[in-house]
Amino acid sequence: MLRPHVQESIASTNNHRQRLARRAVLHRRYLLATAILLTATGAQAKDVELPGVRINVFGSLGVSAIDSTDGLELSSTSYNRYEEDVDLEPLTQLGVQSTVALIPGWHAILQATAVPSNDYEATIDWAYVSVELDPKTTLRVGRMRRPMFRLADSREIGFGYNWTQPPSLAYINEDAYYEPITALNLLYHRPLGSTGMQFVSEYYLGIGEEGKAKVAGYDAEFTTEINAGLNLGIETDTLAVNAGFSYADYEFEVDSIDEAADTMFLLGYDDFGNRLRGKNSRALFSSLAAEYTLPNWQFIGELNRVDVNDSVSNNTTGVYAAAFRSFGDFTLGYTWSRQRGTPDDNLFDEILAAGNAATAAGDQRGAALQQIGQALQSYDDSRNFDRTAHTFTLRYDFMPNVAMKVEYERLDDENSDKTFNSGALVFDFIY
Repeated sequence: MLRPHVQESIASTNNHRQRLARRAVLHRRYLLATAILLTATGAQAKDVELPGVRINVFGSLGVSAIDSTDGLELSSTSYNRYEEDVDLEPLTQLGVQSTVALIPGWHAILQATAVPSNDYEATIDWAYVSVELDPKTTLRVGRMRRPMFRLADSREIGFGYNWTQPPSLAYINEDAYYEPITALNLLYHRPLGSTGMQFVSEYYLGIGEEGKAKVAGYDAEFTTEINAGLNLGIETDTLAVNAGFSYADYEFEVDSIDEAADTMFLLGYDDFGNRLRGKNSRALFSSLAAEYTLPNWQFIGELNRVDVNDSVSNNTTGVYAAAFRSFGDFTLGYTWSRQRGTPDDNLFDEILAAGNAATAAGDQRGAALQQIGQALQSYDDSRNFDRTAHTFTLRYDFMPNVAMKVEYERLDDENSDKTFNSGALVFDFIY
């Protein structure tokens, strides 16, 4: 979601907690996460500066574990990627961002990250040119993340928020919906008279690319084509309320049901085959977020909804509400979050019904249809789920550019009728 436009730097303040309390007010997308980088580093910045060039380094070093993963895979939406053994991979990454001033009002931004799960091979997350058309309007052209979640621009910079990672239940299927796109992105803001409020808006149109997703716990290839959306908001120095709407058409293939789709084509049931492969699918994404910030308090809430028209994935709703209280360099927080999923249609029941009808009519294809429908029944059951999490966070800013976070989360999963407990320790830094 959009954050207020950066009007000033508060890096000169001597009160580190004031800077942290207002950090969320400085996340405006004007130059991606540069606002966070410049604000957080402040006078102590150790970034590399060349004429017209600024280079910042950021990252997270963390360990995490969960008491069990048995049952968590029985869902079409991934959770937090934690393993039962203490693991570095889910929360550890390194990143670098360069901002180059080309000519007045023109900047080139490049951000790359590397994670241990990919052998620290660099991935370019952002690469675009930003043009200030006028003091109220900015155009961005290039590679960028889909601006669908509140923390879309700054998710990689853990120092910029209090959690060890954004609430997993509310950030629905990030592996699929967070992939980069090549887009035109227009940002516009204007003050609303003398009210102290500001109207902010964002519009984007782009082309997606191939990515990975989890569908009912199974690996899937996910490709989007047209991506379009807008975000609208009203913001002040302490309050931000934003609403977003996005559209994407897409196709995907789930390895575990690819053979079933092939069989459908061989049997002459092309409609079933195309639906099993997610052909000609569309998704509508809507979101609503609010944040209220005081010198020692921060209240945040976000509601995300994905509605699909395919027969394999599901409609999903994710929501969280969080409160953080600062005590000097320490911050305590509690987050409640929930995620619910329901299928868009009953394809697998249709396959069984077609099989029963074909068998009754003496059609030899009936047995094959019945077998496929029965084999996919557990997959179908996994598309209905309901999870609730309670997350407790402690943050300690023991250095101006380094924060330690300790987090405990209890997850109640109705799909598996189990409770899961997880913990994490993370050091976030930014220079």
